[in-house]
Amino acid sequence: MSDRKAEWDAAYALKQNFLYYPNEEVIRFISRFWRQRIGIEEYRDKTRYRNGMKSLDLGCGIGRHVVYLHDVGFESHGIDLSAEAIGAARQWGRGLGIPEDRFVLGNSKVLPWEDGAFHCIVSHGVLDSMPFEVAKQTMVEVDRVLASDGLVYIDLISGDDDRHEPSFAGEEVVEGVHEKGTIQSYFDEAKIQDLVEETSLIVQERVLVRRTQLENGRMDARYHVVLSRG
Repeated sequence: MSDRKAEWDAAYALKQNFLYYPNEEVIRFISRFWRQRIGIEEYRDKTRYRNGMKSLDLGCGIGRHVVYLHDVGFESHGIDLSAEAIGAARQWGRGLGIPEDRFVLGNSKVLPWEDGAFHCIVSHGVLDSMPFEVAKQTMVEVDRVLASDGLVYIDLISGDDDRHEPSFAGEEVVEGVHEKGTIQSYFDEAKIQDLVEETSLIVQERVLVRRTQLENGRMDARYHVVLSRG
């Protein structure tokens, strides 16, 4: 099954998805469960957080969440399929004192870390940008590298929009210029459960956020999911 590496390299070569600020839902997840920033250099630690914890951004792109998690206090790591993205991430991280080997070029189906290596794993806009069977294999690996007391945050595009039938949960090849030729995999609640069926992970929280452009009625929706060990 193709992992669409060439298509992702092409997208990043055009500097698509060159984002330098963390996603607000990732910030919310970290602030709620790990550390809340309350000043320029001041944090309120949650009971889950302690020094020396490791984090992983699965599908890190150019490294925006690796940088954010580094700033928050984690030993942060990232992995991405695209050599173009990892090259940019290493360049960015170099100026911030993040070792280059924290940014790994690799496939999510075989994560190059030991069992239980990470306390915190985030994955924004990734698991729905690959074939579902690849996403399921990826979650088996996520389960393996997650610490026993760890948490995972993922988000997934919902088919509950203005372009599909209600509860659409199929896959499409992206035809537009942005991320052309990649896979878009849509989710409903049953598919979320299927995603983690072969793991010990359980859904601790799921939120469906809908966004409507009032001028044209365009509607999109995403699931935001927190997972823990069962």
